[in-house]
Amino acid sequence: MGASLRHKLWIAFLAYRGLGFIILYPIVLIVAPLLISGQPGKGAYILLLMAGYWTTEVIPIYVTALFPVLLGPLFGVLPSNSITVAYMKDTNMLFLGGVLVACAIEHRRLHRRIAITVLKLVGSDPKMLILGFMLPTWFLSMWMSNTATTAMMVTIVEAVLVSLNSIEESKFPADCHIYPVFQTLVPYGCWCGY
Repeated sequence: MGASLRHKLWIAFLAYRGLGFIILYPIVLIVAPLLISGQPGKGAYILLLMAGYWTTEVIPIYVTALFPVLLGPLFGVLPSNSITVAYMKDTNMLFLGGVLVACAIEHRRLHRRIAITVLKLVGSDPKMLILGFMLPTWFLSMWMSNTATTAMMVTIVEAVLVSLNSIEESKFPADCHIYPVFQTLVPYGCWCGY
């Protein structure tokens, strides 16, 4: 029984050692800001945290490389515009953030929920659909880049129009010119949100 329990504990340790390191390592490093006061101590904490995660690869390296962008302004070491200059220009970082948000929205299929909610609210009338797609596009483009919002919303519009075409052939015939209208109105809605 003792050997079996030790074997189970060893298997559990091997399975959760990465998670344990992710949680315990930052707690152990709290000594750095306590020994060195002010911004240098906080900077040392971020540096040692990155070094530990980078060498053990418990978090992917490309995620670890973005720690200064997140933790530097959060801890008050440097303002974000000073840190992001080392990576790229501020506008490029903003675009990257918008693309990451768009990818997260698509990964969690939030864009489908948005499309279904729009259809429930506005119905299948083409005029109301135009409004129903321009408003969420306008709303999202206030926080995301216009390019990322357009890339996300065009796929939603296309999926909804294809499904509506198969359901209601009378309102959306196959040779209808409403597809280019919707494809044009999505970027226009982004521009309005800018």
